[in-house]
Amino acid sequence: MKTSKTYLLFAMLFCFFLTACDTVAYLGERYPVKNDLKVYYAARDVKRDYKVIGHLSNAVAGSEETSKNEIIEKAKKVGADAVIFTGFGTTAGKNGSDTITADAIQYTDGKQKETTD
Repeated sequence: MKTSKTYLLFAMLFCFFLTACDTVAYLGERYPVKNDLKVYYAARDVKRDYKVIGHLSNAVAGSEETSKNEIIEKAKKVGADAVIFTGFGTTAGKNGSDTITADAIQYTDGKQKETTD
């Protein structure tokens, strides 16, 4: 009986740590992992044709910079070419929290690198 309780406790802790490690919510398509990506703070700054492949959000648990970096890492994991940060706000409700939102994008123009104007 003691072994099964220990196993159950270990399984519960394992599940807790698995969910605690990935705090960024993502809804969208997934592609092969990218090693680097471009960061934008407004869609008008993107000078290439692109499509939005998904939406990301992350509740700010520490610093805004940490939460931003977590979104960038998640965008790389889902295969985005770039991320456009779209908002920073507080969710409604009794336990509202600051949340950062972003769009994951992939370029559709076939160019390898972004040109600068």
